Amino acid sequence: MIITARRALPELIAAGVRHHRLGPLSADASRELLLSIVGSLPRPRIAELTAACQGIPQALVLAGATVHPTPRTNTETAVSAAFADTYSALNTQAARIYRIAALLPSADLTIDLAMAGAAAGLDPAAAASAFSDLAKARLLCAPVTDGGRWEFVSSGARAHAASLAGEEQIIAIRRALDWLTAETTAAARLAVPYRDPLDAPLAFPPPHRIGITTASQALDFLRLRGAHLDAALTAAEGHHPGIVPFLVFAAWPYYLRTRHYREWLDHHDRALTALGTPAHDTERRLYRELLGARATVLRALDRIPEALADCHQALATAKETGDRAGIAQHHYGLGATYRQGAAHVLARQHFDRARRLYLDLGRHRGAALAHLELALTDADLGEGTATVADRLSVAERGLLATGDPLNSHKARAWRGRILATDGRLKDARPVLTSALEGFREQEARLWEARTLAWIADIDKQCGHTGNAITLLRHAATLYERHSPADHAKVTAALRDLQSRT
Repeated sequence: MIITARRALPELIAAGVRHHRLGPLSADASRELLLSIVGSLPRPRIAELTAACQGIPQALVLAGATVHPTPRTNTETAVSAAFADTYSALNTQAARIYRIAALLPSADLTIDLAMAGAAAGLDPAAAASAFSDLAKARLLCAPVTDGGRWEFVSSGARAHAASLAGEEQIIAIRRALDWLTAETTAAARLAVPYRDPLDAPLAFPPPHRIGITTASQALDFLRLRGAHLDAALTAAEGHHPGIVPFLVFAAWPYYLRTRHYREWLDHHDRALTALGTPAHDTERRLYRELLGARATVLRALDRIPEALADCHQALATAKETGDRAGIAQHHYGLGATYRQGAAHVLARQHFDRARRLYLDLGRHRGAALAHLELALTDADLGEGTATVADRLSVAERGLLATGDPLNSHKARAWRGRILATDGRLKDARPVLTSALEGFREQEARLWEARTLAWIADIDKQCGHTGNAITLLRHAATLYERHSPADHAKVTAALRDLQSRT
């Protein structure tokens, strides 16, 4: 005897029943089943219905029972009817999370279980149980890999779920965005512990957290959720605009490591628009932080006048509120911008001012960062290699001691580059190799690529052409995703080196 059911039937195991889980029907089998019900339909109509039902027998049977070979009945109606029967049998929690899952912001229409649970007001265990029920009912598909995301079984199921959302929609989206902002803020604190936190005013602080406890977990969270950040901001602009600037501020480590410059700039433009004119000290701080972050990406895009304008405005805002840490921060930003624009004397003045302020405030990480930039500016102004290398060593140790390994690795990489430029290739290579390992640990892909190119330059000078080519290829692969301009430069260098072999 063969027994078919949409759910497992564990009570039959005692009778010797063996369970066999079936997947969806093939395209050919779907057409055969549908035609056995409707008799005949135009070929495009058959293709439309089978594609919408995604090989789910129940959906095909119900669609076949309700559709007619006339243009008056559309596919959406037929497929919606096919899912209505399954939905009506769900328990309250599963039904609620089914409706809400279709509303959540996502770049690829997948479903974040933790966000869905927060949006539905369920604890993690209840949310997981509801998702399991939806998978058994063949409405959702479970992730195929660890850390993956759930999906609706078809676009028809998603459309059906979305059509059921009623008054709960606004609250559900706001709960989801508050959860994302709270978790992103928590992850950012672990990923960049030296950055002063700024908590968003949440209407629905999530009572259940996902348990991020290490910097590595924090970076994983930011990387995975960062891919859906644009969709979240779009949802927030429509339903919860006040959260936009806080969410962008919290996502700083994501922007810093991915270096998706156009996205970075667009998000900060939108955050500043949503913030408007800052009315109190918290908003003023948020305003100047966003300006400073936007200046960083404008420098990377070589838009120096705009970056200078943002830095000056941020500095003026810090002075208005008497925020000495902010004043130091934006003197540093001005130094970085002037240095990018080759105004080295002005750059040195602002870096020195930032360093002194940071030391007065006891902010040793900020002082070490300014010391790093002062060393590089001195190199630009012609200071001797030994002096610059010593200053970079001091900055490297200071940054590591204050919990900033990423910038410590940058100081080390620059020290290696300075040594190599001075012809001290044997000294430079191990320094750069050590920095490279650090960038890989920090998942700093742009700096990993830059360091690979610098090591390749040493190998080329030492006659190790094959190794140099391998390193440049790897650097080009990394740059292709993170910096098209650098990718073009490395690719040109690679072609030139290959032509000589």
